[in-house]
Amino acid sequence: MRLSPEATVEDAKRALAMFRNWRYELMGDEFDEGVISTGRSAKKRSAEQVTLEVMKQLTGGKRDVDVPAGDILNEMARQDYDEYEVEDALKQLSIRSQIYTPGAGRWRLVN
Repeated sequence: MRLSPEATVEDAKRALAMFRNWRYELMGDEFDEGVISTGRSAKKRSAEQVTLEVMKQLTGGKRDVDVPAGDILNEMARQDYDEYEVEDALKQLSIRSQIYTPGAGRWRLVN
C-alpha cells in the first residue's frame, strides 16, 4: 500500500477489492453489516423492538402502567427469546431511556 495526496481509479478499485476480501472471505456471508453502524446484531435489535411491542401489548397502550418482568419474559419466551436476550434488551432499552424500572421486577414505557 502507498499513501498519496490524490486517489486514482486504480486506488478505488484496490480499496473495493480489499473491502470485498474482508467482507466476504474473512467475515463470511452471514455477517451482519448493521453491527458496524449500530454496534448491535440484528438479533439484539430485534429483541429490543419485540420487547417494546410486548410491553405496549401488555399495557394496552396505556402510560404509567407497571409491567411485571415475569410477564415480559413469558411473552418473549413464546417468541423464541431466552432470558438472557430479554434481560439484555431491557437493559439496552433502559440505557436509551425508552423504558425504566419504578421498582424491582417491574418496567414501564417512557412514552
